[in-house]
Amino acid sequence: IAICMICVGTVVTITSGNFSAQYYDGDETPDILGITTNAKVVDKFDEFYKSKGNEVRNYNNYDIFSISTNLSFNNKNNDALMSFVIPMDDKAELSNKVVIKDGDKDEKAPKEGEMWISSTTANLKDIKVGDKAKIINENGETVEYKISAIVNDSNQSSTAIGLLLVYVNEKERNNLDSLPKANMLTLNCDGKSDVMTNELI
Repeated sequence: IAICMICVGTVVTITSGNFSAQYYDGDETPDILGITTNAKVVDKFDEFYKSKGNEVRNYNNYDIFSISTNLSFNNKNNDALMSFVIPMDDKAELSNKVVIKDGDKDEKAPKEGEMWISSTTANLKDIKVGDKAKIINENGETVEYKISAIVNDSNQSSTAIGLLLVYVNEKERNNLDSLPKANMLTLNCDGKSDVMTNELI
């Protein structure tokens, strides 16, 4: 029985790994993703990108806001330590692939007062479209959002990554400005991520 379970587990792991690799093929997910609050690190990423020519592409620098202990879903506290909210205008401008699984598939971004979450988060926390999320800003003010879409997100293709990202409309930035701000830096380097990461470090 144990041998059968190991074999089935191996097949499932390999199959899901191959599916993820095909689904997020090419530049639809960054090869390197860094999160920092240090302006010098941002400068180093900039210099690195400029020095590498055609070896590195799709360099992006996003403002993100830390919401680890300030986020709740359906009045249940969030327990993911690496949790960030990303304000955006259009999912097509992101360096990762975001596909709406549940919700209005024609939307380019959440509307004001709405939030998009990944399918991994939705499955883990039993959340569906129409549920509520709350962010408490550093001034103690609570901002409520309606979950308007569940998305497949190439930055959160597995719960093992330990990164929880949610998306809101760019116009919500005023509600987030009091939260700790960071930079999320992404780039592609055609499978040379180990070498490039070592260089960056």
